[in-house]
Amino acid sequence: VDSESFEGALNGCTNGGIKLTIHNDGQPDQEQVICNGADGQNGENGQDGHNGTNGTTASISTSTLAVGSPECPAGGVKLEFYQNTTLVSTQNICNGANGADGIGTNASIDSESFEGEQNGCTNGGIKLTIHNEGQADQVQIVCNGTDDSCDVECNSNQYCAKFIGCLDKKHYNETCTTGIECLSGVCESNGLCSCEGETYGELCLTGNSASFGLYYKTDNKTKDPIEWLVLENDTENRKLLLLSKYVIDAQQYHSKNTGITWENCSLRTWLNSTFLNNAFSANEKAMILTTHLKNPKNLITNTDGGIDTDDKIFLLGLSDVYGENSHYSTGHWYFNNNADRVAYATKYTVVNRSFAYAYLDGGSTKCTSSNYVADKCSASWWLRSPGYNAAYAASVKKDGGADSGSAGYDLFEFGIRPALWVQY
Repeated sequence: VDSESFEGALNGCTNGGIKLTIHNDGQPDQEQVICNGADGQNGENGQDGHNGTNGTTASISTSTLAVGSPECPAGGVKLEFYQNTTLVSTQNICNGANGADGIGTNASIDSESFEGEQNGCTNGGIKLTIHNEGQADQVQIVCNGTDDSCDVECNSNQYCAKFIGCLDKKHYNETCTTGIECLSGVCESNGLCSCEGETYGELCLTGNSASFGLYYKTDNKTKDPIEWLVLENDTENRKLLLLSKYVIDAQQYHSKNTGITWENCSLRTWLNSTFLNNAFSANEKAMILTTHLKNPKNLITNTDGGIDTDDKIFLLGLSDVYGENSHYSTGHWYFNNNADRVAYATKYTVVNRSFAYAYLDGGSTKCTSSNYVADKCSASWWLRSPGYNAAYAASVKKDGGADSGSAGYDLFEFGIRPALWVQY
């Protein structure tokens, strides 16, 4: 028996409930829905609590500190803070020392700005030279300050903006402000972020990460560069296998409840038409290779995977993802544990795909537009492999665990992590 909880008006219930699917010899044989009851009436208000104890009385006492006192050589004021009659703290406010003598009537000031660590400053500043009667009489250094720190901790894809907080860093070839906004590389004089690693056409390759193509990330109006994980780098043939770092969208595997394989599912059509044309320029599409894919059967349920296909954009299979499990392994895989397989949904996916299965920190709280936090909403994501039977597909669960096929094609909008081979 498989159980699945749901919320709201669904499956004939008005207040959510549980859907039970009874399997007999591996086949879904019977479904039963148990609805939650309606909320009961509110109880009467309880009695008021007892009054609390009276708070303490705060007071401040001031006294003058004489010139020459050890606390303040130039004099000042001593503050004493009391709660009731108990002294809890003191603070001295000192007078400033006398300023330096002024300059004569035939005086002038030269100023010279500098950058970096010089003249006792860490972030540049200005050097003032005061001339009196034509002679350099005094030098004063005024250092630049440093940016204020943010009240909240920024993640690796953000930077701290003074008085504002955490803002998203910019990607390769995006508009930037000098020195602080680029995810990799620096903000060049042309106002665009450079690539910290190597550039190949419109692809930026930095270690095991890449930036390539544009797709919606925060809303459905503005496209941002797609961030990719490099799963393979074939340097001899100059090609990369890329998998999107984030769950960038959510779709049904197939639009109808019917037996289907990867060859004919609606998700394959969407990836190789709508997504391909929306995410990549003509030059980028020319760099994407056509990949010949084997589509083997499910090694646990023996469900047929269909014929081989040739795709520009595709999904990974069970053997690519769960190779450490002997039930799925074909000898080559890209992830070693559940933590490696966990993927986070973009804000666009959470806000614009209401049935996307994304949860805060992989718990039971579903991510919404009001509680979304970047790199916190872990989501289930589709694989192209078949599931329990021809109407089910395999997927990766929100915690990175294997789901060899409990998701019906037309019932779920699981996350999408496109994969592709690109020539560089």
